[in-house]
Amino acid sequence: RINREKNLDIVIETARSLSDIKFVIAGAVNKGDEQYYEKLRKNAPENVSFIKSPDENEKIKLFKEAKVYLHTRKKEPYGITVAEAISFGCIPVVPKSGGPWIDIVDQGRYGIGYDNKPDEAILQALSSGPEFAKSIYNSRDRFAFSIFKEKVKNYFENVAEEKGIKP
Repeated sequence: RINREKNLDIVIETARSLSDIKFVIAGAVNKGDEQYYEKLRKNAPENVSFIKSPDENEKIKLFKEAKVYLHTRKKEPYGITVAEAISFGCIPVVPKSGGPWIDIVDQGRYGIGYDNKPDEAILQALSSGPEFAKSIYNSRDRFAFSIFKEKVKNYFENVAEEKGIKP
């Protein structure tokens, strides 16, 4: 989504300082977010393009063409788009807070974190070798439903065992 809580102004600021890199802001613009979307467009430098409410094919194309995925919302509970980006081989650059940093990027193992400004993290991602990107891509199975299902099953079995409950 393109809305204020996503802190997409950070993309605009970053694109200004990294003017030789192409940025794309894509997402649904829901009712009530139109003014924010227009403000972003008005303030964006030439190296930022926008795709309003992309369909699934456009989204897939964007992920396939991107090398880096910049996530800008601090303290995001999870951040499903970060996991999606990994599944397409993008290097995620995320704030060092919240679910994406802890649960998805594993505090730098599968991506790069930043504190305030993502500029250096983006440059680091772009200059990283193909092995780093490959290791991130190869980690995508962590998000498979079968693995999630097994982890939930194990969790409940462990809780039952701790409480002395037999299945």
